[in-house]
Amino acid sequence: LSTMLRALVLEKESKLREGLLMMGTQQVAYYASLLTTYAITFVVIALICACEIYFSCYSFSSASLVVLLYVLFALSALSFTLALAPFFRNAKIAALVGPLVFFLTSQLYNVFISHGVLIQGMPRAKFIASFLPAMAFYLAASQLSLYQGSQQGVSWKEINDGDFPISLSMLMLVVDSFLYLFFAWYLDAVVPSEYGVQRKPWFICMPSFWFSCCSSPSSNSSLSSPLLANVERPNVEHASCTTVTQTSEEEGGDSRVIREP
Repeated sequence: LSTMLRALVLEKESKLREGLLMMGTQQVAYYASLLTTYAITFVVIALICACEIYFSCYSFSSASLVVLLYVLFALSALSFTLALAPFFRNAKIAALVGPLVFFLTSQLYNVFISHGVLIQGMPRAKFIASFLPAMAFYLAASQLSLYQGSQQGVSWKEINDGDFPISLSMLMLVVDSFLYLFFAWYLDAVVPSEYGVQRKPWFICMPSFWFSCCSSPSSNSSLSSPLLANVERPNVEHASCTTVTQTSEEEGGDSRVIREP
């Protein structure tokens, strides 16, 4: 998380993204490459962690269930990191503060613990807390630990058991992934930045925004991005020809106008 957040903010500091957009790269292509690159990294790490922890902590549970839980947590953590990036302008500060914020969101877990055991009940509070990826993962992991302690484990048949089942925690991880992706896109367009002109907070409610989304791709250039709204366009009319006036003393001060395409 720290490495990814630092890389994202460093791109803003070095103006790499703005350079790509100025050269004609579409925002959709930029975000798709970003998501693909980091998603592969996060999923690989999740698979490694799931394999290591399964044999030591969840050996009685279904292996595919544990792997899926860790993969969903990795993707939701990826989206959460993207949503944090617009708030930072310094890569070093982002690398330090970002993981701290993620850790603090997980501390709500203490509300649902009594003597080291997950409290049963409080489904509404758990549901609200599950909008934080760390909390959704911890609630599911705690359920797995309870079953593991009784040497029963959890299979796909038991994922709907309990007042706040594991299936609901996994569903919330999916919701969090898409929710924070939306927040990342929205905050990137709204949060003030030293590069470009940011949009108004209510731009998503404007009919002009939805009409521009439905228009043909050829009519939407990369300069229409709010990040590059203050980039000056070249004056084609004045740049089409260059006027050079030369005065020859030998010809009595006659001037000639030469037009170069």
